[in-house]
Amino acid sequence: MLLGPISIAFMMLVATGRAAFADDLPVRKSGHWQITTIAAALGMTTIDACIDTNDSIAAVGEGRSCSRPEGKRTDDQVIVNITCTSALGEERISTLFTGDFLTWYRGIVKMTFDPPSNGMANMGVTIDAKYIGPDCTNGAP
Repeated sequence: MLLGPISIAFMMLVATGRAAFADDLPVRKSGHWQITTIAAALGMTTIDACIDTNDSIAAVGEGRSCSRPEGKRTDDQVIVNITCTSALGEERISTLFTGDFLTWYRGIVKMTFDPPSNGMANMGVTIDAKYIGPDCTNGAP
């Protein structure tokens, strides 16, 4: 089943990344975050992540060539769009972020695959994250 690579790439997208791409992107407070994703195709997954000041909320997994994330802020919401290509085709990712990024945030993600991946042309995911604290030694990689 091809959902394995999709879920791995997606978790890398929401967890951490070491590149600051655009000034409009939300910046999370550094420290220990608990990030929960919910998707019909993947179920619910919760991870602990250690986020530092250089981590981008729009990081993507390796093995793909991706456009620079484009962020558009409207009031307290930010829409971030990224297009990635790999040997499997093109993936377009659009995420609506809300939250204070100091204690919590939510992302609503729409991913579109061309050609469809394992019969899936698109996938929706909800991300809920909460700040646990400044110390990353207790459970956060």
